[in-house]
Order: sequence, then structure tokens, then C-alpha cells
Amino acid sequence: ASRPRTERGCKPNSSPAAMIAMNGAVELEGQSFAKVASNWLAGGQASGGPRSALMAKMFDQNLWKLTREHITLVLLSVALACLAGVPLGVVAAFVPRLRQPVLALTGVLQTVPSLALLAMLIPLLGMIGTVPALVALFVYALLPIVRNTCTGILQVPSGLRLAAQALGLQPRQRLLNVELPLARPVILAGVKTA
Repeated sequence: ASRPRTERGCKPNSSPAAMIAMNGAVELEGQSFAKVASNWLAGGQASGGPRSALMAKMFDQNLWKLTREHITLVLLSVALACLAGVPLGVVAAFVPRLRQPVLALTGVLQTVPSLALLAMLIPLLGMIGTVPALVALFVYALLPIVRNTCTGILQVPSGLRLAAQALGLQPRQRLLNVELPLARPVILAGVKTA
């Protein structure tokens, strides 16, 4: 006596709850797809309690390893974004004809949805994992750092720039000793946003 099938070949009792239970058995309890599927085809139910299995999965021995990996990934991407973003912001502040293109390019990169960006990066880089995630986080961290660096430097009062110039400071000295220190709170706000 076989069970009746629907038009698509599924059992009539393939409810969303049964599908969720089967997914939970595979993802949370670590059962193989074959075992869960054969159990379901034999008329059984997906085993286990998803809630207790979820808590066990969340707080298993990999939690601290994955937490360290996440923190490292975020810190590295923000550090790389600072290394690229602060010079770009300085260029955007001092070269008015490049200001709009630099801010527009970083702004366009920011508007790409994260899933779409990852979907583009995986074939471009030829891998899944840390490198595409690092590139994506770098791209998303770039705009606030570039924009705030440019804004911070442009907000330095012109009187202080003239005073630094009157003291005989070269443009590089003015940037490093006057403009960047005065723009630091705005730049750090951009890093915090990133």
C-alpha cells in the first residue's frame, strides 16, 4: 500500500512545519540529508527538538573560534579601508575636480546590496570564504571614511591654514601638523560609522 502522491510528486503531508523540521534535523542536529530524507519517505518524522538543538549549535565549541574570526575580519577590513580611505579623502579635499568623482564612486559602491556584492565577488575572485567577505566589508567601510576625511579637512578654518602658512610650514607639514589633527574627530566618526 503506497501513499498517494500529489501532482508534483510530494506526499500530501509535506507541510511547511514538516519541511522546517527536516531542515532543522540536518542543519541543527547534524544528520545527513540521506538519513532525514529516508526517514521522511518511510513515514517517520524529523527527530529532535529544534529549540534545544539551536541553543546547542549556537553555543558549541566553535563559538569563540568564529567570534575571533569575525572580529579579525572586521578589524582588518576597517584598517584597510582607513589605509585607502584617508588618502582618498585628502585627495578629494585638496583637488576639487576629483572630489565629486571620488565621493560618487565610493557612494555607488555603498549602494550595491551585500548579497549582490558577494554574488559578484565570488566568481570574480574564484573563491568563497574570507577573501570575498573581506573585500565586501572593505567596500562598505570606504564611503564613511572617505567622506568624513574630506569633510573634516574642508572644515579646518582658513585662518588656521593661513597662520600655518605664515609660520613657513610646507603643504605636507600643514597637512600632517595642522589639518589632519584638527580633522581627526570627524575622521574618527567616519571610522566609527564604518
